Amino acid sequence: MVTSALSKRVLLLLLAASLMTGCTPGQLPSLQTSPAQSPPPQTPLPTGSPAAPASAPREGGELVAAALGKLPSFDPFGVSKQETALTDFESLAYRGLFTHGPDRSLVPALASGYTIDRTQGKPAVVVTLRRGAAWSDGQPVTVDDVVFTYEIYANPHYYGVWRKWSHLLDGVSPFRAGKAPHIAGITADPKKGTVRFALVRDDVTFLQSLTAPLLPKHQLAGRPIGELDALSRSGRMVGAGPFQVKALAEGAWQFAANSHYDEGKPHLDAVRVVPVPPSRLADEVKAGRIHFSWISPEMAHQLTVVGGEAWIATGPANGYHFLGFNTQSPALQDVAIRRALAQAVSPRAITEESFWGLAAVAKGPLAPGSFAYAPGEMPAYQPEAAAGALARKGYTREKPLVLTLTYPGGNPVRDRLVDSLLKSWSSLPVRIEKKALPAEEFAAAVFGGSKLDLYLYAWKYPDDPTELMQLYHSREKVGELGLNASRYQNRQADQLLERGQLLLPAEERKKVFAAWQQRFAADLPIFPLLALPNRYLVSNRLHGVPQQLETQPFAEIHTWWVE
Repeated sequence: MVTSALSKRVLLLLLAASLMTGCTPGQLPSLQTSPAQSPPPQTPLPTGSPAAPASAPREGGELVAAALGKLPSFDPFGVSKQETALTDFESLAYRGLFTHGPDRSLVPALASGYTIDRTQGKPAVVVTLRRGAAWSDGQPVTVDDVVFTYEIYANPHYYGVWRKWSHLLDGVSPFRAGKAPHIAGITADPKKGTVRFALVRDDVTFLQSLTAPLLPKHQLAGRPIGELDALSRSGRMVGAGPFQVKALAEGAWQFAANSHYDEGKPHLDAVRVVPVPPSRLADEVKAGRIHFSWISPEMAHQLTVVGGEAWIATGPANGYHFLGFNTQSPALQDVAIRRALAQAVSPRAITEESFWGLAAVAKGPLAPGSFAYAPGEMPAYQPEAAAGALARKGYTREKPLVLTLTYPGGNPVRDRLVDSLLKSWSSLPVRIEKKALPAEEFAAAVFGGSKLDLYLYAWKYPDDPTELMQLYHSREKVGELGLNASRYQNRQADQLLERGQLLLPAEERKKVFAAWQQRFAADLPIFPLLALPNRYLVSNRLHGVPQQLETQPFAEIHTWWVE
């Protein structure tokens, strides 16, 4: 079945929950310090790569990476996944035809490129395989593997996340109904090394399916879906990443270098992933037992220089925290009121005072590195103007604007944001009633259509801006399994989102989404607050790690090496 609206909601809510704790994919929250227990400032670890060693890269050795708390799930086949992306550790062994680059556009992995073909009426995506690509067992990656992969993901017995886009393939319905042995819309040309995906409609979202992990036909053909799932979870499924799974044990995961990796055999012989309590991480790094680990903002603030043994690398934030306005609430239908509330808040001050300067100011619902990033102008910090605007609307200390702020309770990041907002509004003629709810109740209230005024939440930055359709198009109605919690309605904005979903040239898509961002900022259905960039503790014994990592931190791990 196609991903339902309900499952879409559950997926996005789970992703937002992980953002609330500042987690990176495949990791766990740690050191969740409440505002009252905020740690005192410490001598920080250096940020930025240490001086390069004089010697050439050392061949061999083992990199030991920490999984804070416990080992995460391992499921590249995606049956139990909540997100259509490989986790950091899964990406060590598995790859798709494409991956996301620093600007979140598609960059080649097992493919060398793609083109859009409209010569046969319906739009089609034509992918060319990379020459020399091979599986970790030495078998070549072929166009037959590509066809096999996408027919598995469209199989009626497969219910994993990679099925999400298969309904866009021409001929998928007869295939699923058992009336056709193959999907007619997928055709391969072995001589040219190309695979053509004919689509039922003009829809750019299909391109995101090209990041799904490719499956080895020579190993998996003829096996039932359940067996493929078992092979995936145990790491016994052949992959084409820089490493291959050697063992997935309860206390440690072992990966061995893939000598057939098409970008060159890694310098490292092995990668081992072990669970480490957050409180022990600094000692483990100092002792040389850990080389690399994701860390939370709290940990980055608390860690001190441990004998000059480590430094901190940074990576893009996974998402953004924001203040949401119910634009259909009687008091907040007026954009002037929404703007006044925003003008009283300084995201810059919040990042400095409540997040130790480790957060970044968010300026819109797209990642700053996105190819489509062109944020509209959000309200500047002008508390006097905010007070004046509310006074002109007739609000006074005696007759204040009364609003309820609804948010999921029980998280330090969120609690600090609530405290900061209330402090910002303390001088205004407003009375804010806090309403902290358990996560499930919050979802029911915000997305079930309950009455509310303000809400505090977080969303994952979209890999492609078309995902904004799910959150801000007027047809995504709350109470009808939609996710438009702000009840945002603007026909011009809707039309821009609809046009951006077409298979347009990149420059045209950029113009479309730039116009949408300007319209969005003017209407102000949300006020972006901050984003928490990922941070990684890197041992000085580990070399080749750049100061600024990509969204996928192990993208260049084949060039890393250990002393």
